[in-house]
Amino acid sequence: MEMMTTLLAYAVALGVLVVLHELGHFAVARANGVKVLRFSVGFGRPLWKREFGRDRTEWVLAAIPLGGFVKMLDERETEGAPIPEADLPRAFNRQALWRRTLIVLAGPVANLVFAVLAYTVIGMVATAEVRPILGSPAAGTPAASAGVKNGDLVVSLGGSPVHSWGDMSLLLIKEGLDKKDLVMTVKGEDGVVRELTLDFSQIPSREVGEAWFAATGLGFHEVDPVVGEVTPGTPAARSGLQPGDLLVSINGHPVRVGAEVSSLVRASQGRPMAVVIERGGQRREISLAAEPMPDPKGGESHYRIGIAFPRDTGAIAEVHLGPVEAFTRAFARTRDTAELTLRIFGRMIVGRSSWSNISGPVRIAGIAGESARMGYIAYLEFLAFVSISLGVLNLLPVPVLDGGHLLYYAVEFATGHPPSVRLLDIGQRVGIALIIGLTVLALYNDFTGVVIAYLTRLLS
Repeated sequence: MEMMTTLLAYAVALGVLVVLHELGHFAVARANGVKVLRFSVGFGRPLWKREFGRDRTEWVLAAIPLGGFVKMLDERETEGAPIPEADLPRAFNRQALWRRTLIVLAGPVANLVFAVLAYTVIGMVATAEVRPILGSPAAGTPAASAGVKNGDLVVSLGGSPVHSWGDMSLLLIKEGLDKKDLVMTVKGEDGVVRELTLDFSQIPSREVGEAWFAATGLGFHEVDPVVGEVTPGTPAARSGLQPGDLLVSINGHPVRVGAEVSSLVRASQGRPMAVVIERGGQRREISLAAEPMPDPKGGESHYRIGIAFPRDTGAIAEVHLGPVEAFTRAFARTRDTAELTLRIFGRMIVGRSSWSNISGPVRIAGIAGESARMGYIAYLEFLAFVSISLGVLNLLPVPVLDGGHLLYYAVEFATGHPPSVRLLDIGQRVGIALIIGLTVLALYNDFTGVVIAYLTRLLS
């Protein structure tokens, strides 16, 4: 049942986001009088095909579900068949440069618009948000050096307002990834507002995941390390841990708050741990080994045992925004996520971030299934995030992607004539090679993650 949910969630996500992207191209092409020959979801052999509309456009569902395309009438792609004289004005290649630019831009823009609308809906629905209340930072971290205290409420980061823990996480990466110093405004439990300066100069930033966040020292305001939830099928569940168990120590290290559990689990790197718990006034020792899990943001894999701690109820706020405020926050979140995606990709190109940040279909499917099981709000957030990634990816200046076409149009605008056929052919080959290389890399990252998880379970 769990596998079926994962596959269905992935199929729906891929179908919805690809259709939205291609509908952007389709709608703007039709609005500008361009004749559309085929609208395909997927590549390769058609599994289903129908013709609709005055132009008898083919609507196709193809065998390889890794994208889609809109094929427009174009004199350069006639496959030897002449275009009727009456249809020549409707050929894509005969359109003005600005029209072709709008048609190409429409796909990525459709993905970004969807993300804004999805985040707006989420903001308008009454949802529980985790307030950005901080816990006591570990010694030696930037948060400890800056003077962060247990119970501090984050008001702003780098001058941008912070409303929830999600806002804080996004801004923390966006503002702190390439900066040595980051100004954070907090409000203490005594009501006093303070400005603190976080020094990130010593934090390695090749991997942007759980380890990076932990290194900042900025963690949740935790209560006692009493187990609140145990996820079925995880090491904790298999070892017999139960809600209500108090964690006393791990491998001989005393546990005072939940944040220490995360650090000790991460340090174990999947090796068996001796965990002392207290249940019903009696102590007992159990053995369990953490399993690696992919980071939802595409960063390094992290280790988990499958438990959650109940947070202070004062850290949870019920939020129900009006349309204007919800849209404003949705637009800012989409903009910040898109900018961050571009920056991380740029860092990978110059070698400042690891290529393990790239996720493939296996990892994305896993996250899709997990978010779907959490509810429609979590799944809608997942769709919005992936839609932004899809829009940004297609804007990269790589031939065969939308951004590659826009690069050609920039050359045409600057020189007064389009690139030569030979240059276009070379670009096509280079672009295909790059896409294949990225696909292989993503599949490799997925495969190694699955193998490591399997071997860890086998040896634990």
